[in-house]
Amino acid sequence: MIAVPAPGGTGDYGLRNYANDLAAYAATTGVAAAALRNKMVYSLMAEIDYAFYDYETKLFLDEGQFNAGSDFVQLGMAAAGTLLHGARGKTILSALLTGVTGVSLSVNKNFFREQTVQAITSSMEANRDRIKALILQQLAKDATAYPFEAARSDLIRYFFAGTLSAGLQQLSQDAGANAKSEKATLNQVQVKK
Repeated sequence: MIAVPAPGGTGDYGLRNYANDLAAYAATTGVAAAALRNKMVYSLMAEIDYAFYDYETKLFLDEGQFNAGSDFVQLGMAAAGTLLHGARGKTILSALLTGVTGVSLSVNKNFFREQTVQAITSSMEANRDRIKALILQQLAKDATAYPFEAARSDLIRYFFAGTLSAGLQQLSQDAGANAKSEKATLNQVQVKK
């Protein structure tokens, strides 16, 4: 269960609501079971969506804060190096500046894999949209064909599709598929000549 409070505490689908709905779902069948299943799925999707958008905002802000902070330190050291008198002080600041610049590049390379946060979040959103569409299609089925247990499994996939690692993985898969498609197109053009 996602435990991220909605703004103002309204619209929360808490554990008590979930437990009550799950007990009612287990005790019913047919159209009533499908209605309860749909209520739980939509409520959990709303909680997942809120948690994702909160995470996405923090991811963007964290990257921006890190980049701005490292830029500030680098610029400050470079400016101090020009103002300092004496070779030893300039050498020390130059070494520190090199270290700070290296750390900044390393974090960007290893954590964000030199991808912009916008590209990663777009990939995460596309992955989430794909899974959400599958869930919504399944909700048209009755509770016997698509029980809540199956929906819960899909909701877990929906939640994890909105993580940084899933976004990076999806970007890599999309790039690979695109490269393969473009290679096939090139081969078709070359064969026609």
